[in-house]
Amino acid sequence: IYSMAHIKAVGGLDVSFNHAPLYDLGLRVSEISRPDQLLHLPMILLHRRIVDPVEHQAKPGHWAHAIQHRLDRMDNGGLASPLPKIHGCRTTYPLPDPHSLVSLILSPCDRYDHLKRCVESILDRTSYHPLEIVIMDQDAAPSQTLEYLDRLRTHPLCVVAPASGATSWAGTVNMAMETASGSVIGLLQTNVTATGSLWLEELVSQALRPGIGAVGPMLVSPDGAIRHAGVTLGLEGAAGSLHTGLDPDSLDDRTLAMLARSVSGITGASLFFRREVFEQLQGFDADLPFNASDLDFCLRVRRRELDVIMTPHVRLVQHSKPLISCFHSNQELEALKGRWPEHLKRDSYHNPNVRLSGGTISLAWPPRDRTPMHSTL
Repeated sequence: IYSMAHIKAVGGLDVSFNHAPLYDLGLRVSEISRPDQLLHLPMILLHRRIVDPVEHQAKPGHWAHAIQHRLDRMDNGGLASPLPKIHGCRTTYPLPDPHSLVSLILSPCDRYDHLKRCVESILDRTSYHPLEIVIMDQDAAPSQTLEYLDRLRTHPLCVVAPASGATSWAGTVNMAMETASGSVIGLLQTNVTATGSLWLEELVSQALRPGIGAVGPMLVSPDGAIRHAGVTLGLEGAAGSLHTGLDPDSLDDRTLAMLARSVSGITGASLFFRREVFEQLQGFDADLPFNASDLDFCLRVRRRELDVIMTPHVRLVQHSKPLISCFHSNQELEALKGRWPEHLKRDSYHNPNVRLSGGTISLAWPPRDRTPMHSTL
C-alpha cells in the first residue's frame, strides 16, 4: 500500500519492467522515504485467489533488472545479478582505487595451534592488499605461542602489539586500535579461518558503503553447517543466531540466510567496520564482557541510523562448539538487558509470526506481536 503522493512523486508504475513493475515501484518509493515511513504490518490482511499473471512470471533476472536501475540511479557502481537455485539477487560493489588499508585484529590467544592456523589461512588465502595483521601479545602465553609470535614480528604483514593492561576483550580491541593503521578494521577470533581468496574483497566493499556501519560474514563449522548468520534479538530470551547447524545451501525456509541483509548484530568473532565508525562510537565498552560488548557496539551503530549487514557470500570457518544463544553466562545476559531492556524484546528484522526459540524458523502460535514493524532503533 502506497500513498498517492509517493506514487506521483516517483512517476507512477513503469510498465517497461515487464514482469516486475510493482517490485520496481517499491524500490523507487523506498528511495524517497525515510526508514520510519516504511512499515510492515505482520498480519494477513488479504487473500488473493487469482494470481497476477505478470507478477507471477517474475524471475530473479527481472528483479535484478529493477535493482540494477536503482543502483544506476544511486551511481554507486553496484552490479545486481540473480542468484542460482534461489529466488533472490546479489549486489556487488566496487572497491576504491587505490584500495583502503585493512587491519585485521586477532584476539589474544594462548593456543599455538589456533593462532598458527588462523594466521596462515589469512596469509595463504587472501588476495586483497594492502593488509596488515595485528596480533595482540599475551605475556602469559605458553612458550610455543610466544616463540611463534617472535617469528611473526619479522613478517612484513604482521604487527605484534602488547595486550598487557587490558582486562576485557573490548579493552583489548580498543588498545589494538591504537596500533592498527587501517581505515577498515576487521576483528577475528583465532578460531576462525579464511576460505577462498576473495573473502576480504566482499567484506571491505560492503563496509565502505555509505550508510553501512558494520558487516560480518556467515560463519560455518568445518563440515559446512551454519554457526552464525547474524544476531536475532529476542531469540532464546535475549539474543541468538538463527539457522545454527543447518545446511546453508538449503532451498526451503532458510533461503533468507543466503541473502546479504540487514541484521541487528554481528558476532565479534568476525566483525568489520570503518575506523571512522569506531571513533564516532568511542570504541567498544570495556566494562562489558565479550558476548555483550560486540552486540552493544552493533546496537549503537544502528542507533546512529547505520546498517549492520550479514553477507553469506563470504563463509569463514569457525572451529568451536555451535551455540544458539549469544550469551555464555548470566553476567553477559544481564549486562545487555540493563542497557537495552526494550530492544532485546523485539527484532526489527524478525517477523513476529515466527517463534523465538530453537534457532530455526517455525511459526509462533499465537503470533507474538502485531505492532507495525520498521527497521530503526
